[in-house]
Amino acid sequence: MNYINSSTITDINVIPILHECSSFFLEDNEINFIRNGTKYDGTDAHRKNQLSKNKNMLENKNLSRVKNFINDRMLNYIENVAQIENEFYMTQSWSTISKKDQNHHVHTHPNAIFSCVYYAQCESGDIEFYFEPRLREKFNFTYKIKKWNNFNCETWNYEVKTGDLIIFPAWIPHGTTPNDVETDRIIIGANYFIKGKVGEYDDTDLIEI
Repeated sequence: MNYINSSTITDINVIPILHECSSFFLEDNEINFIRNGTKYDGTDAHRKNQLSKNKNMLENKNLSRVKNFINDRMLNYIENVAQIENEFYMTQSWSTISKKDQNHHVHTHPNAIFSCVYYAQCESGDIEFYFEPRLREKFNFTYKIKKWNNFNCETWNYEVKTGDLIIFPAWIPHGTTPNDVETDRIIIGANYFIKGKVGEYDDTDLIEI
């Protein structure tokens, strides 16, 4: 006999990762500026691709159109997805270039609340996010998983292409799979932080940013 009249599953305290497939594409002069108007750090044992030396790259007037697009989408995410009314601003912006067989190592974005990556040029590779599943949080073992889903996954991949934008909380570990084609993969990244007065307890924790 079935005694269950109804049941629901609620996703509580979920992680909002936004994947947008946009029709916003960089123009030739913008791609050329990212390639030739910006200096890059070379690869090493830690970094497997090239990272721009300029960490405020979108402040350059040559990329103002790109900054406006990313700002618009990020602020829309904060207001309508995260439902946060505080003011946020872009704190850093940069670009990476991954040549054939290069990838971006797993990392987080310290001193940022939200981050995003825009795929200025991409014909190959996924972005990967890494999680500690809540179903086994604090335990040092793994389950035998019948089928991977949102509740038990340890990684989540997004297949991306030129024009795509990924927005996510900055603390989530993430990286990329290798670029397996000859065309360079060019990514623009940006971090965001809260602006204004923050703090709730008393004047001892009140700060203005």
